[in-house]
Amino acid sequence: MEGLPVVTEDWADGTSGTERKRWTWTSYTQDDTNLTYLLNPRVTESKVGDTTNIKRTTVEYRFREKNNRPAKRSARLWL
Repeated sequence: MEGLPVVTEDWADGTSGTERKRWTWTSYTQDDTNLTYLLNPRVTESKVGDTTNIKRTTVEYRFREKNNRPAKRSARLWL
């Protein structure tokens, strides 16, 4: 069984031996954070980097109820 990726790394030979060339890191949340298993997981933050640069993206989820209808979901990306 496969899970959600949290960390990835790419390594290669460099001038000082084997070096990490690039990496990713991802953080998740879910509807009920008290559960011991994943239920509707969503990314909340991701980072990507290499030997000189790092990029970070955060995601904010807002839940609304209107006219007794099921909650609508929206996401906002901050770059």
